[in-house]
Amino acid sequence: MKTPLAILTETGVPLLLVGGTAVQIYGYSRYTKDFDCVVASGKDSLLSSALIAAGFVELDRNHLVVRYRHSEQPLWIVDTLLVTDSTFDKMWAQRREIRLGALALTVAAPLHVAAMKLHAMKQSPERAMHDLLDVMELLKRDRGNWSIEDLRAACERYGPPGIFETLQTHFS
Repeated sequence: MKTPLAILTETGVPLLLVGGTAVQIYGYSRYTKDFDCVVASGKDSLLSSALIAAGFVELDRNHLVVRYRHSEQPLWIVDTLLVTDSTFDKMWAQRREIRLGALALTVAAPLHVAAMKLHAMKQSPERAMHDLLDVMELLKRDRGNWSIEDLRAACERYGPPGIFETLQTHFS
């Protein structure tokens, strides 16, 4: 049986791995209970069809997220985050292609993953400690590819109040 990462990469639908999955791919070992990806909302039906054909069942859907669970492997959960075409295009332009064994994975740039985690912290403060560690590790591992001004902009746009000052002390 193929793994969720293999299934996602073989759909043929342009998508970006994000969330805890991306954090692990970038080398920070931590537990994650699902596989997160970003897809342009116009490609949602293609990805949905591919996941259902691979044995996933749609559990929940709103205008931002679709959650799937595999019918034979109930611990396999895929969360698909839907974004506009323009947002997806911006993220896609900075994507990273990473080989993991036989798989060629397409992963959102670390700064984009960090921005999504900053947004999650802002929306759900109870996640702050967990996501802050992910943000710090992502940025530390990708230090030469972003500036303090990039970080400031991401924090101000997506993060909770005061987060830039917290992060700045680690990266100045």
